[in-house]
Amino acid sequence: MNLSIVTGTLNRRDFLPGLLHNTVYIDERIELIVVDGGSTDGTLEYLSQQSCDRLKVIEIGKRSSYPHFMNEGLRISSHEYVCQWNDDVLMASPWDVVFDVLKEPYNVFIFHWARGTLEDACDLNAWRCKTKKWIVYCGPDAYCMNFGVYRKNVFREVGMYSPSYQYYHADRDMTERARLFKKTVRECPEIQVLELRTAKRARVHIDDENILKDHLAQYRRGIIPTHIEMLT
Repeated sequence: MNLSIVTGTLNRRDFLPGLLHNTVYIDERIELIVVDGGSTDGTLEYLSQQSCDRLKVIEIGKRSSYPHFMNEGLRISSHEYVCQWNDDVLMASPWDVVFDVLKEPYNVFIFHWARGTLEDACDLNAWRCKTKKWIVYCGPDAYCMNFGVYRKNVFREVGMYSPSYQYYHADRDMTERARLFKKTVRECPEIQVLELRTAKRARVHIDDENILKDHLAQYRRGIIPTHIEMLT
């Protein structure tokens, strides 16, 4: 079993060593796909210097929307399990735990996560053991994966990320669509993720919330909008 991780990045060169050493440089079962939105801080130069053949880089050349860069990564992913990730995120649990959970017969795996600091990142095991306030947007009426894994059959059968969004709600749209079209979801408290506290904040687009409401209403009626592309 192997896993493709997809993340976008833009002028975040300083986060890349941690990202690589937490993924492709510690586990040969992992492929990392970094979609760059036009970085000018040495990001592309740094990535080009890496010798790992399980690192793929897509150069978009300009700032991109969240669903656009996720779909670009999906299209070139090699494996049947795809991890939704960020460039400032680190896996705190052993990757062996992740691969063990992925053997279970689910379509969607939602990880628990919490925010921490660069100091916490120096000892992920200690941070994981002391942290109590795990975040997971998963309840009886609302599902949203921030970090986790989809089986590719989800993207083939109910579509990839909706291109309607700029940033916020694209992740919830994807998770809710999977759930409402009867794809099985597993919440994974044993898989714990550190999100670094950074100044990064996506711009809020008011239309994104209205799009989500409209899409959810259609999904509940068994309708997938025609602009949502199926993975081939």
